[in-house]
Amino acid sequence: MNGGLDDPGGEGVQCGRAAQIGLSLTDQGLIPQGRVLLGQGDHHAAIVLPGGPARFGVTDQGGQALRFRRVRQQVAQHAGYAREILILSGVLCDLLPDAAEAQGLAALVRYAEARRPARQDDGGVMVPLSEQDPALWDQALIGQAETYLRRAAALDAFAPRVIQAAIHGAWCARRDLGQPAPWPDILALYDMLLTRRDDAVIRLNRAVALAEVRGAPAALAEIEALDGARLTDFAPYHAVRADLLERVGRTGEAATAVQAALDLGSPPAERAWLEAKLRRLRA
Repeated sequence: MNGGLDDPGGEGVQCGRAAQIGLSLTDQGLIPQGRVLLGQGDHHAAIVLPGGPARFGVTDQGGQALRFRRVRQQVAQHAGYAREILILSGVLCDLLPDAAEAQGLAALVRYAEARRPARQDDGGVMVPLSEQDPALWDQALIGQAETYLRRAAALDAFAPRVIQAAIHGAWCARRDLGQPAPWPDILALYDMLLTRRDDAVIRLNRAVALAEVRGAPAALAEIEALDGARLTDFAPYHAVRADLLERVGRTGEAATAVQAALDLGSPPAERAWLEAKLRRLRA
C-alpha cells in the first residue's frame, strides 16, 4: 500500500470543522465528566483566543463532551478548522500541563497540519502519505510537535494519544523521498498501541504497515479477520482492503471494494484518488 489515507494515527486527528462538532475532552480522559473547564455562568466557559473569545458549552444531562459553539471568524482563516484546533490544543496544554494525553494531542494535530501542503498534487488528487514530499512539510509546525511529544513522552510514553503522536512523528522525521519510509517503526508503534487500546480502526491502520513489512497476504488475512459487517459503512476499510486485494491479484474484488468506498462518500481529493484507482483496476 502507498500509505493509504493520510491518517497514521488512526482517527483523523479526532476532529472536524470546529464550528460543527465538539472537541471531546472528557472522552479523551482529559477532564472529569461533567466539569466546566473554565469560567463561570450557565454551563459554558470562555477561552480568550486571538481575535476574540471562543464559547463552549458542557452538556450535563448524560453528555460528556465539551462542545464548541462559536469562534469569531478571525480565528478560522487557516485551512478551515485547523487553526482553531492548533490554538485550542495549545490552550489545553497550558491548562493541563501534567496531562500526557493533552500534550500528545497537541503534538498529533501539529504533525498532521504540517503535512497539509503535500497532501494533494497539482490536480487536487490525494497524495498518499508515503509518497508525499517531505520538503513541502511545514518544519516549524513539526518542531512545535516534537516539543509537545517530548513533554508527553516524559509524562507517559505509553498513553494511547502519545503513541499515536509518535506514529505521526515517525513519518515527519523523514527528510526526503530518497529516505526509506519508516514502515518497521510504524508497525512497532501500532503493536505498542494495540497493548493499550485495541479496536478495528487501529488494526486497520496497522495492516497498512504490516503489508509493507511482512507482505500483503499477511495484512489481508488480518483485515479479513475483522468484523466486516461492522465496518461496512467505513470507507477506509474498503479502501485498505481494495489495495491489499489488488496486491494479491484479486483485481475484481479490489474494484468492488473501491466502488464500495466511493459509494460511501469521500472528500474530493480522496475521491479523485479512488476513482483513478478504480479506472486502473477496470482497464
